[in-house]
Order: sequence, then C-alpha cells, then structure tokens
Amino acid sequence: MRLWKETVNLETSPADARILLSRAVEVIPLSVELWLALARLETPENAKAVLNKARKAVPTSHEIWIAAGRLIEQEAYAADLLEEKRTEELERVDKTLSTAVRALRAHGVLLTREQWLKEAERCEGEGAPRTCEAIVSATVAMDVEEEDRLATWLGDAEAADARGRVGTARSVLAYALRVFPDRRDLWRRAADLEKAHGTHESLDKLLARAVECCPQAEVLWLMWAKEKWLGGDVPAAREVLERAFVRNSESEQIWLAAVKLEAENGELRVARELLVRARTVADTERVTISTSLDEYTGSYFFISLFPDLDEISRIRATARPNRTCSDNGLHCVIKISEVCQTVHDPRADSPSRQQLFRCTRCLFRRAQGYPEGYHPVGPRQPIRGSGWKEHPCACIAGESTAGQPEE
Repeated sequence: MRLWKETVNLETSPADARILLSRAVEVIPLSVELWLALARLETPENAKAVLNKARKAVPTSHEIWIAAGRLIEQEAYAADLLEEKRTEELERVDKTLSTAVRALRAHGVLLTREQWLKEAERCEGEGAPRTCEAIVSATVAMDVEEEDRLATWLGDAEAADARGRVGTARSVLAYALRVFPDRRDLWRRAADLEKAHGTHESLDKLLARAVECCPQAEVLWLMWAKEKWLGGDVPAAREVLERAFVRNSESEQIWLAAVKLEAENGELRVARELLVRARTVADTERVTISTSLDEYTGSYFFISLFPDLDEISRIRATARPNRTCSDNGLHCVIKISEVCQTVHDPRADSPSRQQLFRCTRCLFRRAQGYPEGYHPVGPRQPIRGSGWKEHPCACIAGESTAGQPEE
C-alpha cells in the first residue's frame, strides 16, 4: 500500500491520480485510506458510488460511513436548494449515521461512546457541523445508565466546551433537551452556551422554545425579556413579560422586572401602576416593601438597590440585637416582618412607622456606600460634623426632617 501511495503522490494530474487509485483499490480492497483518497478525487455523484463500494469491501470501517455523511452534508450546502429540500437532505445525514452505528454493531465493531464523540469533534473541526450533530445524536446515549444520563451529558457538554468544540457541546445539550424537555436547569445551561458562543437570533430561538417547555420557569422568562431589552427591543421585552404574567401571575420576580423595565425607560407612572397591581396579585414581602417605599420616596430605587431580600438580611445579620440608629451608625436594625406590619399602620402617630424610615435611611447609606451628605431616601441634606459615622442619621442627629413622613 505504501508503494501505491508514493506513486499516487508523484502524479501531478488529478485524472492520472484517479486512475492509479482506481487500480489500487482493486489490488488492495481493504485499504480504507485508498478508498477515501479516491472518493475525494471523484465528482460528488461518482464519490457516492466509490463509498458504496468501499462500504461493501470494508464493512467494519466507521471512517467510510462518516465520509458518506459528510458528502451528503457537503452537497446539501453546496447546491442551490430550497430550504425545505435542504432540510430533507440534511436529515439524510442523521439517517446515514444512525444506520452506520447499527451496521457496525452487526459486524462486531463496538466503538465506545468516547471514541464517537472524538469523531464528532473532529468533524466539527473540519467544517462538518451537521455530521458532528448526527454522530452525537446516534451515539451519545450509548452505554449510559438511565439514572446517570443527565449528569453524564452535562459533563460531556462541559468537556467539549472546555476544548473549544462548541458545536459538539451544543449537539449534546440539544439531545439532552429532547430527552428532558422539562428541565429548566438544562435549558439555562443551553442558553448560557448560546449567549457565550452563539448569535442573538440563535439565543432568541432557544429561549422561545425554553419558555414553551418550562412555562413556570421564571428565570427563563426573565432571561428572554432581558435579552430583548439589551438588544434594544423594549416593546418585545414588554411582550415577553406580558406572556410571562399569563403563566406566572403570582411571580414576584416577573412583576418587579416589569416595574424596573418601565422605570428604566422613563415610564415611572406605568411603573407605579404595576407596583400597585402587584400588591393585589403577588403580595410578597419584597413587593410590599417596594410599594411602600415608592409611596414614600416617589421613586422605585429600592428595587435597584436591593435586588432581593437576602441583601437586607446580610446587612441585618451584622447588627447588634435591640439596637437601632446607634451613635456610631454601624448597628442599624430592620426586620422584614416589622416592615410589613408597620409600613401600612393606619395610626397617624405610629412611632414605629417613623422609626422604620429613619432606620431605612441609614441602612441604604451603609449598604451602597453613598458619599457624605447624601441621603438616598428623601431629599439631599448636609450632614454636620466630620463624617457620617459621627452623625449616622439625620433624624437622630437633630437635623432637618425634610422628607420624613408627616406625623
């Protein structure tokens, strides 16, 4: 075989090399390398005939089957076909590789799943993404226990992504999603992959499918709306959130995301109306606090400063018990349960209501690191002294109480 290869390499004319290879495969019919070299020199139609002969001569060769799939893919993209016809041709690639696995197994050829995935990565690297996908679909579930499928496929996708084989990782996740269409964590992983390596259009299509399969997955709705917003399509982001409302009417996150979207785009009146409506539908602690502070400050800033209640809990965890607005400004305590009870206290002389906003003012200043002399709640007021640690709260330090709720 080596002599034949050297002889073919000496030929400068493709036609002469093709004649030599035709004779070579007659003399050495079990040489896969010679068959593939001959197929590469032939026209697409003649190459099909060559690969059919090669498959009969060497029925244990997976390389010949892969070459056949790549030839079909090449023809589908090279020809000026209608989209429907091209789709049919590409489906033949899937059928070819599925048939290949069964035929090889019938002849006693048992490639491992890892070997097939390496072949898929090689096809991706050589510019045959559909063949790569077909190999993954036909082999990724081989020798995997049912209870281990999800973890195994996620590991395969992460490993392929780490090696820079995004197409292989995408194919593995696509197969996993066909098996587990209701796993929101799997959709999130696929969306993260598209966001990192795909296009805006591919990510949009994937998220549209994701919310149809997992309509109660708030994070997928929010991710889709955010991508629309970041893409500059605010009306489309609103439409996504409206659809999300239908499927998740009591979702705190979706309601407050809608409020933030409107406020960030200058629609403060609409944002306030949404907050009021949220109280009747999703009356959670965070919505209650946000609505109450909006009524007091005339702004929606609370949502931006504290994306979730965990941030308040973290700040509160460092405070000393039974201390509020101390003289060094480091132990401002606020309890969420007390907020819900006191912020809507109907009594005009409620001392807890007034103290609540005093504490909230200090809490915001501490959490966000505002400069001296600035109060994020209420109007700007100067702070006397050398720093806010000496005068932690304008209310306690005896300064102007402008912006405080009237008693």
